[in-house]
Amino acid sequence: MPSLNASLGISQLKKIKSQVLKKRRIYENYKKLFITQNKYFYLYNKKKNQKSNYWLQCIIINKDYKKYSINIFKKIKEKKVSARMLWSPMSEISYLKKCPRSNLKNSLDICKRVICIPSNWLMKHNVIIIAEIGVNHNGSIVIAKKLI
Repeated sequence: MPSLNASLGISQLKKIKSQVLKKRRIYENYKKLFITQNKYFYLYNKKKNQKSNYWLQCIIINKDYKKYSINIFKKIKEKKVSARMLWSPMSEISYLKKCPRSNLKNSLDICKRVICIPSNWLMKHNVIIIAEIGVNHNGSIVIAKKLI
């Protein structure tokens, strides 16, 4: 099996530049559609000193609307868009809860406010659905619910 894994890895390395370019285009599409200020959530944007492979796209629910995170996630899923909540910290796994850990306040907060959205270049319609959920509601939860 290790030689098979190596062969697959080498074949994927030949495609890495084109794959990253496709992922970057998806990110740019999201970015264009999220250009309007949104008080509910925003697209994660890399910092100036970071270099991204654009493999994972995320929306972050603003702290004031944290209680709507699960509702927004469920509405995205209802539209048959592949999305997931951010992974929980390992300290939340039942058998690790008794292990020593530091203050994880920020980690616990952010994992409840991040939704990972599609970054597959075959799912262009998903970009528009996600943007509709967040942008075209003029700040009204009622309108946003109707849109999604």
